[in-house]
Amino acid sequence: MITPAAFGRWRPLAWSWPGKVAALVLLAGSLALIVQVGRYFTFDSRFAFFVERPEITADRVWRACFYLHVAGGILCLATSPLLLWNGVAGGRLALHRAVGRVHAVAALGWVGPTGLYMTAFAKGGSAGQVGFLLLGVWFIVTNLAGIAAIRRREVPAHVVWMVRSYALILSALTFRVLHWLCHRLGSDAATNYVVATWVSLVLAIVAGELVGARLASIRREPAMLQASIP
Repeated sequence: MITPAAFGRWRPLAWSWPGKVAALVLLAGSLALIVQVGRYFTFDSRFAFFVERPEITADRVWRACFYLHVAGGILCLATSPLLLWNGVAGGRLALHRAVGRVHAVAALGWVGPTGLYMTAFAKGGSAGQVGFLLLGVWFIVTNLAGIAAIRRREVPAHVVWMVRSYALILSALTFRVLHWLCHRLGSDAATNYVVATWVSLVLAIVAGELVGARLASIRREPAMLQASIP
C-alpha cells in the first residue's frame, strides 16, 4: 500500500534555498503564462497568432484542437506545482490522487493528442514540425510511464517520470523567453521560431533528467535524508 510517507522521501531538496528560489521563479513564470494564454478564451480572432495564418486558424478542427490544447495546458501548468510539492514534501495522498487524475486527463486527453495534430501545421517548416513532434511524443510517453509506475506502486519511478513531464510543460515558458530574446537579437522570424523550439526542447529534456537524477539519488541515500530533515 502506498502511504503519504512514501511521497516524503525527497523533502531535503524541496526545502533547500536553491529549490525555493527556483520554485518561486517557475511559479511566477507559470502564472504569467497562464494569464497570457488565457486571453485566447476571449475568442477574439484579432490575435497576431490567428491573423498571420488565416488559412489554418479558420479551420474548425484546428480551432477546436487549439482551444483544447490551451485549456489542457493551463490545467497542467496549474496542477503540476501542487502535485510536485505534495509529492516531494509529503502531503495529503488523497489530494494528490484527485489532482493527479485531473492532470492525467488534461495531459493525455487534451494536450498530447491535440498537440500531435497541430504539429503538422507548426511554423518553422519541417525543422519546427519535427521539434514539436518530438516534444509531443515525449510528453505522452513521460505521462504514460509515470502513470504505469504508480500503478505498480513504484513511487520513486513515478516521481522521476512526472518531473520529466513537468519540465516539458515548462518548455512552453522557456520557448516564449527564447523567442523574445532571439527577436531582440535581430534574428529573422523563421530562424527565431526554430531555434526557440529546439533549444527549449533540449533544455526541458536535460532539466528533467538532472532533477530526476537528483531526486533519485536522495531516495537512495536514507542516511543523508535523515540527517537533512530538521
